[in-house]
Amino acid sequence: MRTWLSLILPALVALAPTVASATTCWPDGGERAQVRAAFEASSVVFSAYVLDVSGASDDATARLKVLQVWKGGLEVGQIVQTTAGESVRFISDGVVPLPGTALLVYSSSPEPYMLHTCSRTRDLDSATRDIPLLNSLSGKRLYRPGGS
Repeated sequence: MRTWLSLILPALVALAPTVASATTCWPDGGERAQVRAAFEASSVVFSAYVLDVSGASDDATARLKVLQVWKGGLEVGQIVQTTAGESVRFISDGVVPLPGTALLVYSSSPEPYMLHTCSRTRDLDSATRDIPLLNSLSGKRLYRPGGS
C-alpha cells in the first residue's frame, strides 16, 4: 500500500493545476486591477434581478430587471434580455441565472447581453466587493447617512 501511494502521489501532484498554470481571463495585480480591466472592456456594467429564464440550455435566454447601472445607457427598472450565446453555455461557463436572484453583469455585446464568467459576470451576492470599485470607476457618489 505504501509503495502504491509513493508512486501515485507524485503523479497526482504533477498533474494537478497550479496557480501559475490556471486559466484566467484577467490580469494579475489583484481584484482592483481585475475589476478595472473588466469595467474598461465592457460596454455595459449593471446589476439586475433575474425575472425568468426560458429555452434549452444551448440557447437559453433570461429577462433581467436593471437595479443599478455603472456603465452604459441602461435605465434603472429597464427590462433587458441576456443570452449565453452559441459557443458559451449558461451552465458550462459558470453563470446560471436563476429566477429570483440578482446578477452583476459586465458585457461588451449588444442586447441580448452575453453572460459568461470570463466577463466577470457573477451572482450579485458573490460580487459585493466589486461595487465600491465600480462606484469609484463610474464616478458615482456613495450615500452616507449624516455625511456630506
